Amino acid sequence: MLWYVSAVASELDLTLDTVAYENLHKLSLRQAAKTNHRMKVYLAAAFSRQEEIAQIAVRLASQRLEITSRWLQVKKERLENAFMDVEDVRRADVLVRFTDTRETLKGFI
Repeated sequence: MLWYVSAVASELDLTLDTVAYENLHKLSLRQAAKTNHRMKVYLAAAFSRQEEIAQIAVRLASQRLEITSRWLQVKKERLENAFMDVEDVRRADVLVRFTDTRETLKGFI
């Protein structure tokens, strides 16, 4: 399924980030119309992408989505943050995982 989405996005000259962003926006509008509740989203990615994902979080928050990913404000990667992450995931309605490449995982592989 994701391969087809990727192929269509390429044909339309869109990035998968844009497709995901627009889809989340559409879902949040639907949920708000039904329940008057802001959709809660957990953004998951490698810690090395913290700054990049924080920028995406700001964009999503401007669309009335509540971002539950507190790891975006953490200064250092620590074991106790894992427990915080579990709490944040449980609070979320949706989890978005940003896949990693060799470049985003530099120093880990």
